[in-house]
Amino acid sequence: MKFRGTEEEAKEYKIMLEEELKENIVMPFRKEQIKWYNPTFMIKKANGKWRKILDAKALNKQIADFHFKMHDSNEVKQTIRLGDWGTSLDLSSAFHHLIVQTESQPYLAFEFQNNYYTYKAMPFGTKNSPIYFATAMEPIMQQIRMKTEIRIINYVDDILLLHQNKEYLMNQTQKVIETLIYFGFTKNPEKSEIEPNQTVIFLGWEWNLANATVKTKPKKRQLLLHDLYNMRRWIKIRTEITVKQTAKLIGKLNYLRLQFQEASLFLNTMDHQKAQAARLKGWNTTMIMNKTAIPDINWWIAKLRANIPAQLIQISPQMTMTTDAAPSGGGSTLENEQEMIAMAHGTWNRRQAKLTSNNREIKAITQGLRSFAKTLKNLRIQSLSIRSDNSTAVFDIRKWKAQTSLIKKIKQVHQTIEKLRKQIQITHLPGVKNEIADALSRLSRAGDYKLKEKIFQQTCLQMNLNPTIDLFSQHFNNLLPRFMSTIRGQGEIAIDALNQTWKRELSWIHPPIPLLPAALKKIREEQIEAMIIAPIWP
Repeated sequence: MKFRGTEEEAKEYKIMLEEELKENIVMPFRKEQIKWYNPTFMIKKANGKWRKILDAKALNKQIADFHFKMHDSNEVKQTIRLGDWGTSLDLSSAFHHLIVQTESQPYLAFEFQNNYYTYKAMPFGTKNSPIYFATAMEPIMQQIRMKTEIRIINYVDDILLLHQNKEYLMNQTQKVIETLIYFGFTKNPEKSEIEPNQTVIFLGWEWNLANATVKTKPKKRQLLLHDLYNMRRWIKIRTEITVKQTAKLIGKLNYLRLQFQEASLFLNTMDHQKAQAARLKGWNTTMIMNKTAIPDINWWIAKLRANIPAQLIQISPQMTMTTDAAPSGGGSTLENEQEMIAMAHGTWNRRQAKLTSNNREIKAITQGLRSFAKTLKNLRIQSLSIRSDNSTAVFDIRKWKAQTSLIKKIKQVHQTIEKLRKQIQITHLPGVKNEIADALSRLSRAGDYKLKEKIFQQTCLQMNLNPTIDLFSQHFNNLLPRFMSTIRGQGEIAIDALNQTWKRELSWIHPPIPLLPAALKKIREEQIEAMIIAPIWP
């Protein structure tokens, strides 16, 4: 496949190709050795400069998938501390530091002006290039982490550095740069921020470290609003759009769940119509979006125009609301640690009485929140725990997802919480049947192991500690009489420790590895003392 482009693009391409030949990134290749041709062309970046592209879309379909856990925005959320300072590094031509195996080179070939070339260094664009690069970088990042107190998150060639002390971070940032230079990397000065700041751009988000919030970047916000305005106009005039175009917009909006946790509720209508069109006519076809999607699009437009940052710090619940929905009516109680504060009860009308138990329970939660709104405001409650014995209601509100039949009711819960301006944590009451599914969704069952009892006892004795509760265990591996379990078992006092308060306890914490960041974050936020043992995990 020959180069595609204008005369100007061909001229720029030739300059970049000659530079890559000098740097041993690409090399001439004999035509008879080529096993796969890849299209190649130029695109102009936002800053006006050109980028040389190897289009590996067709090749990627032939490459096997494999799983590798990359750092992501949720890890940033768990790592950030209120009042942090941050710097960021972007590595120049990072992938080109990896050498392609000889047997893979025939598959990375391209043609330019009747000459044939292939990549000697790893190109950007093949499916597993980011994974190979992240794997190669991990030992380097581990060494850096073990020699500094700064917190580091790296995503492929982007690196975020965090610390509470501005001067210390500035000094350590220079040392990190020196280490990376030693291994042959160079930073991109245009995309790197080496002066400590409390507003940093990382992974496509704008992070405010001074007040621990995150919001969509201005440029991305404008592009999404443009797409949404177009979609709304096309729906109103019944313009045909491609199924893939709809899927692309849904994907972009779904990415914003870090800022708008309820995003799924307002994508359901569009996603349902897209899925139906793909099922009936196929992915490579067009569709006309029904006007029922317009209210959700209007919601997205309003949200992005306001761009209110999401709070990253979870406040411990100051009160608990418990709800119950019987066939005859719904009731709720509001209490703090010491006493009952308020009670509310109502009976269903004929239509409400015919609702499913899930619908009634969700409605009872909404009514309870509305009944206690004034009390919560007067007592200046910032965070509320909600308890329900209905597994579907708890799961749907916790994940802000629901079946089509429950979407409207779940939206009402969200809108009520939004008006109250309170943080909520919703948990199951003892006896519910959905703990296994919920626990599996957070990988919490990965903790089916324990520290040897002898070592545990020796450690407690040597450190003169007497822990009162085991927070991450099950009935067959708890080391203390009082324990919280990851799933329903025997003898636990509660389920899902991350949604319980840890105050007034000296907790023994030996969490599953995937939950370590969340456990450390909760310790900091509740300002408690705890005994924690974990593997060296830089």
